[in-house]
Amino acid sequence: MKTKKRSRILFTALGIVVALPALSFGLSHLFPATTTREITIDAQPEQVWEVLSDLESFPQWHPTITTLSGEAVVGNTVAFTNEEGGSSISFTPTVLAAEPASELRWLGHVAFPGLMDGDHSFVLEPEGAGTRMTQSESFTGILGMFAPLFMDLGASFEASNQALANFVESKFQ
Repeated sequence: MKTKKRSRILFTALGIVVALPALSFGLSHLFPATTTREITIDAQPEQVWEVLSDLESFPQWHPTITTLSGEAVVGNTVAFTNEEGGSSISFTPTVLAAEPASELRWLGHVAFPGLMDGDHSFVLEPEGAGTRMTQSESFTGILGMFAPLFMDLGASFEASNQALANFVESKFQ
C-alpha cells in the first residue's frame, strides 16, 4: 500500500513539474507581457529609417546599447550588448522584419528558445510632417509572462525613443 501511495505522490509531483511550465508557456503566447512606448519625431519616416536601419550606429544615440553589429536584413542574426543599471547582457536576435521606412523587428531569446523570448519592434508611421515611432517588446516562453516582475522597459523605451528623436532631428534639420 505504501508503495502505491508513494508512486501516486511521485506521479502527481512529476505531473505538476511538467504541467506548470507547459501552462506558463501556453499562457504567455495567449497573453504576452508587452511594453510599448511611442514618440513623434520631427522627420520623415525615410529619415528615421536611415538612422534606425544603420544598426552599427545604435551606440551613437541609444542610451543603453553599447555595441550592435549586423545588418537589418530579414533572416540575419545581429549581436548587441545592452548595459543598464550597472549590469550588462548580450543578445543575438534574428531579424524578422526590415521594411524600409516602416518596420524593424527582431526576435531574441534568454538562454534558449522557449524559456523567455523577446519580440522587439520599431514601427514607423507618417504623422503630419513627421513620424510616429512605436517601440514595443512582447515576451513569451516559460518565463515570458514573468518578465515585468524583473524588468521595467517603459522608462528605457522612453529614454531611447527620445534619444533617437534627438539624433534624427539634429541630423536632418
